[in-house]
Amino acid sequence: EEYLQLIKDHSKYVISVQWSPCGQYLATASHDKSVNIYCKRDGEVFVEKVKTIHFSSTPECLTFRCSQPGILSGSVDNMPPLPPSTSLSCCCELIVGLRDSAHLVCVDCISFNERRLCLNEQEFDTHVSFTPLMLSLQPAGDLLLIATDKNMHVVMNMLTLKRVRILASHASGQYGKPSVCWDLTGKYVYSNSEEESVVYVYSVASGKVVHRLSGEHTAIVRGVATSTAILNYGEVVNVLATASYDKSVILWT
Repeated sequence: EEYLQLIKDHSKYVISVQWSPCGQYLATASHDKSVNIYCKRDGEVFVEKVKTIHFSSTPECLTFRCSQPGILSGSVDNMPPLPPSTSLSCCCELIVGLRDSAHLVCVDCISFNERRLCLNEQEFDTHVSFTPLMLSLQPAGDLLLIATDKNMHVVMNMLTLKRVRILASHASGQYGKPSVCWDLTGKYVYSNSEEESVVYVYSVASGKVVHRLSGEHTAIVRGVATSTAILNYGEVVNVLATASYDKSVILWT
């Protein structure tokens, strides 16, 4: 790997970093209670900061939702200047999860307009019932998976802005480190569980655990991630990678 660019725009720990799926935007979140949005120039790999957003509480997690220009936020009239030689090949929205907040903050990466997505059942309810610690969007879908510190994951529909499922068979407490990901069909969710060497497989349709991957790791599973593999005879399969405190990474199909 080649060293390309050093970015030191935060004053405290940087706790989350995410690329947009289109590769044009980079976002960082820090304990200085700010999020920075960066944009790439056309034909280059370097990024330039285009926006700093300050919050009253700590941003804990980030993800991007991207579409074609204009689909997410409408007009781009009066948009702030982007770095020179930057084209608008996609329309991206940055989703920020905050500690001590009953809302996710969604930021349009072109206009920087903000909208808030209530995490509670009722929009008027401002009670903070959990902290989002990881965000993951359904592949080619409209569901947002929110891993929390209250022994549950919340599945929300980004079109209706409503909860559709609560996944609550695993453990993820205040000091836990939940890790989640979708299978590539968008029908199942993989989750680690606090103090366990097991991976839980949830059905999004039922909200129930349909399988547990166990017996291979000998210590806590810390991370999960999915990708695809194309076999010699052309079949495409889902591949799950799990990382554990037992110093191993296991690939599952």
